[in-house]
Amino acid sequence: MTSQLKLGSKIALLVSGLLIVVMLASAALFVEAQSSIFRTNAQKGAVEALEIVETLHVQAMLNRTGTSDKNVSIAILDATMERVGMNSNRMSLWLVQGPKALAFQAKKDAHQERARDEVDRRAIETARIAEAMSADNIYRYTRPVILGQGSATNIKCYSCHKELMDIIDGEVIGAYSVALDLSQEFFELSRAANRIYGLAILVSVIIAAFIAYLLNRLAGAPLAKMTGMMRQIAAGETEVDIPILKRGDEVGEISRALHIFRENIIGLRSAEKGQATSESFLRTVLDNMVDGLIVIDRRGIVQSYNPSAKEIFGFDKNEVIGNNVSMLMPEPDKSRHDGYLERYQKEGTPHIMGTGRDVIGKRKDGSCFPMWLGVSEIHIDSDVFYIGVIQDDTERKRTENALLQARDKAESANRAKSEFLANMSHELRTPLNAIIGFSETMATGVLGKLENKTYEEYTRHIHDSGKHLLGLISNVLDLSKIEAGKMDMHPETVDLKHFVNDAVSAIKAGIEKNNNILELDCPDDIGTMVTDITALRQILFNLLGNAGKFTNDGRISLALKRRKTSKGDYIILTVTDTGIGLSGQQLKGLFRAFMQGDSSITKRFGGTGLGLSISRGMCEMMGGDISVDSTPGEGSTFTVVLPSIMPKPAI
Repeated sequence: MTSQLKLGSKIALLVSGLLIVVMLASAALFVEAQSSIFRTNAQKGAVEALEIVETLHVQAMLNRTGTSDKNVSIAILDATMERVGMNSNRMSLWLVQGPKALAFQAKKDAHQERARDEVDRRAIETARIAEAMSADNIYRYTRPVILGQGSATNIKCYSCHKELMDIIDGEVIGAYSVALDLSQEFFELSRAANRIYGLAILVSVIIAAFIAYLLNRLAGAPLAKMTGMMRQIAAGETEVDIPILKRGDEVGEISRALHIFRENIIGLRSAEKGQATSESFLRTVLDNMVDGLIVIDRRGIVQSYNPSAKEIFGFDKNEVIGNNVSMLMPEPDKSRHDGYLERYQKEGTPHIMGTGRDVIGKRKDGSCFPMWLGVSEIHIDSDVFYIGVIQDDTERKRTENALLQARDKAESANRAKSEFLANMSHELRTPLNAIIGFSETMATGVLGKLENKTYEEYTRHIHDSGKHLLGLISNVLDLSKIEAGKMDMHPETVDLKHFVNDAVSAIKAGIEKNNNILELDCPDDIGTMVTDITALRQILFNLLGNAGKFTNDGRISLALKRRKTSKGDYIILTVTDTGIGLSGQQLKGLFRAFMQGDSSITKRFGGTGLGLSISRGMCEMMGGDISVDSTPGEGSTFTVVLPSIMPKPAI
């Protein structure tokens, strides 16, 4: 049947059929390309969204003052993520917590962010980015957060997760997750594809009717002209002016395609120029790094060696590149290096890969020196390369050694000082006890009343001054024992209600001397505790004595309560006053020996500044601690937390 058609008709049918195939294929490619673009843009959008979430989350974590989630920065983060979910029905953001973070939150009975789908679980389990496109065109992207990598290298973040959650380097802390709804884009793409398919068929039908005429009148000259333009472009003449013919036939398609081809050629050459600039920039950065940088291949052969590495090792670039990196190592590392590389590539067990450590390097002159080495692995196509970053640690090690020696000397001197004070205080107490005893005997008239009133007054002064000096020496002796680790503790069972009543009776007169009111809050069922009663009494007297001394016409309260926690049973002792209070600056050195709020307090109220230092030392030896909260002009609250059963001292 086709043999009876004219040549023009045959050409028309052939070109029409080919055009249908070409246009349908182009439409299919267009759909596939657009689908790929949608996925790529979705991935970029997901990455950008997660970077914003990560930035907010990191700042929230750095601004928090404790493990509680109730702080302003975290509230802002939660509100931001909630508003994203409310204002956009096409994007959802959430955080996912890893196993140890979930366990930690569960232990605290706090909010938990569990994996929502298989993408979250895969990211948490594999410690790698996970992504997927669902059948209903929902793009999912989850990026894990790994301790010691990225934002999790921050020292505060690192310490928090490692110490509180027991997460180790390389373990997953959690993940940032995003879901993007691309159904609208794919719906529009489907509509566009249908229009393209319909247009292709329509144009082909029209062309089939008029192809002979169009070939004779329109195709020859434009095709010849465009062929010449293509030759010019192929010869490198990209400035050729290619008119875009507003025609729906092959010639118009070719003109548009040729125009796009020219633009692509220009873009390709611009990209090549940009790549050359980027390579030059990267080369400049590497050449100007302060740290040494060496790149080796899978066989240990050096591929790159920057100027800083030359300054460190002394070898010129041409002496190292092409040779085995073991030339920069002393024995036995030099002989073992190739075996280590081979074993790592077979077994995947890292020795130094992905981390940094202190090693020994070897210079060109044969001298060895300490250096820090960090190694990372990169893959380019099917090749594997290892990047080593090197720092000469000679000066740092020298400084560290000097600091260690200085620390040892300081500790030795401090021990000698404490031992001297302990011995000297003991020697001073013996004659002071004799002075106090004799003066008390004279003042009470045991051996006969003093006739001279002046001598009697002098005797009282001698007795009072001796007792004051003995108290100071006792404090110095206690402090020196604590610092020297020679303070002995003798735990015994203490009836807290009876103990507190006795202590309050003993010190009540001194507190009321300044017209203060002493209040006691001690439950009848407070029970007992096993501790050193002498140390506990001294702590209580120090705190109540200070409260009475720094408060006039005020109120002083002593409260005791028992608290049971997962870590044990504790006794909480709180002393609160309405005295002069302390500023934040004064609180900083409050528990240091010989320190008071400031010199004006010492002049006004006296004292040596040893009581609180001794109290803290005793609290720590009894397994507890002491803290303070104070406001200038309003008063202070001292809180002592002690275990109900004093732990045995470490041997």
